[in-house]
Amino acid sequence: MVSEITDNEELNKNIRSGKWLVCYYATWCSHCQNMADAWEQLENKTRENRLNITVIKIEQKNITDQTISGYPTIKYVENGISEDYTGERTTDAMYAFIKKQHTLCTTCGKMRK
Repeated sequence: MVSEITDNEELNKNIRSGKWLVCYYATWCSHCQNMADAWEQLENKTRENRLNITVIKIEQKNITDQTISGYPTIKYVENGISEDYTGERTTDAMYAFIKKQHTLCTTCGKMRK
């Protein structure tokens, strides 16, 4: 079961700290429907590998102040600073992206040793 936030204010409060991968989706969107299994597998994989990141989703009807122009939109957020994810919508590709983010220094953007 994928974690879901149903309140935009709660989302905005939570993403101010920590690492998040957020999927903004619409139930009517066929691309979102096609990606649902990959998203659930991604959440399970990050939990199993104990990565320090929260993988969540929020439905389009609950988004009030985010600039979202298409669905699904995926954003990596670290301590309130977001970056659009533009890679493939597969479990492996999204997981590789998360792993890469965990090896980057949040201050300088260089690879951690």
